[in-house]
Amino acid sequence: MVGIGIQLRAGLNNDAFKPFDELLSTKTGPAIYRAPMSRNRFKELKRCITFEEMSTCAARKNGEHGKRFIQSFQINYKAAPYITIHESPLSLRGKYLFKVYMQSKPSKYGLRLMLADIHI
Repeated sequence: MVGIGIQLRAGLNNDAFKPFDELLSTKTGPAIYRAPMSRNRFKELKRCITFEEMSTCAARKNGEHGKRFIQSFQINYKAAPYITIHESPLSLRGKYLFKVYMQSKPSKYGLRLMLADIHI
């Protein structure tokens, strides 16, 4: 509960976007975050806590939610005769299931963003 309290307090103080290593640091972190627990204990608790249902984990890894998202867009949005599509990579580091390899782009791995615009 204390770890969740630290995260809630970070949200209330507009510190949620700062790294928790910085917030829980003994040198630079505010005392309100350091007092309840150490940085290593917080990291250990955060690593062990999960809020996902294990029965749906395999479906998510296979992209079932992504397929529903795409189907929703295909139903609700129809392309016009004059459409321009722009592709832009957003570089990401780390292990993400939605990361794409783009050989022709300067940042080889990342999230592929596509924008469709209609010129009339």
